[in-house]
Amino acid sequence: MSKATQHPVYYFHASSHVFQVENTLYKLCSLILSSASNVFHDMFAATQNSGQMELDGMSNDKPIHLEGISWDAFELFLELTFGRICTGSYTLNELTKFLQFCDMYQCCHA
Repeated sequence: MSKATQHPVYYFHASSHVFQVENTLYKLCSLILSSASNVFHDMFAATQNSGQMELDGMSNDKPIHLEGISWDAFELFLELTFGRICTGSYTLNELTKFLQFCDMYQCCHA
């Protein structure tokens, strides 16, 4: 398995949490994700009160793995969340994966 690489757009060095979807790393702000998804909100609230010193998501070496999520569905979520919607067309398959992601993560804007 090849090493995961940082996303060229959605890896914000000043942000708080590192996620891995497939073979890509995203470094994102927990506050923005929490406002867009009830699941992310609950995840961050739970870890904030855990008292553990080393939590997943604090470094590239120990990212939060979003298993079963495709990179294209996650990036559509990020495009909508960060207001960077691409002008172009999406396939029915891409939109279906996106809506499944939004349902699974209880997204507020879907």
